[in-house]
Amino acid sequence: MKRAWLAAALCFFPALAQAQFVPGSQLWVTASEQVVFAKRIRLMLEINPRNVLTPGSPRIMNVFVTPSLAFSPFTGAWISLGGSRIEQIDQTRPSESRIWQQVEFAQDGPLFHFYERARIEERFHQGLTPLSLRVRATVRMGISLGSLDEWRAVLQNEFLFVPMGIFGGPQFGVDQNRAQLTIQKRWLAG
Repeated sequence: MKRAWLAAALCFFPALAQAQFVPGSQLWVTASEQVVFAKRIRLMLEINPRNVLTPGSPRIMNVFVTPSLAFSPFTGAWISLGGSRIEQIDQTRPSESRIWQQVEFAQDGPLFHFYERARIEERFHQGLTPLSLRVRATVRMGISLGSLDEWRAVLQNEFLFVPMGIFGGPQFGVDQNRAQLTIQKRWLAG
């Protein structure tokens, strides 16, 4: 089934793991398309511009383009291989390419949606060598908003850890702990 989701992150605190508050909210808009073959193989493409909503100067910070290929060994589970290209529009950080592997589990009920993901990323930063590694763990719960099946509220926490940092780039230790409250709308279904 083809789906496209628009996700507006209402709350995002990228540095909670370091006990810092980063002023200026962010708005992430995700457009994705997937094609599933024989209920076991999924091709997916996501495009994700991220905006900083600083008073007086809202701007696009970066744009993610992420294709992936996944296999489902059983219902609700996917093993994926993908890549991401992150173009830094505001030039505050170098652009980056990532290759990643992940396993994800999802369970849908009439009112709730549960999702868990574990991912390992190999990160290649423009102008820096060698690569760095990052491990991500995500837990998400979605709640349908009334009788509107295409709308749901989503609460998510994602923990990011760098087991192998590089000089001038990501350092060893806790990278981020992202807490998000999101409203999602399914635009297309087929």
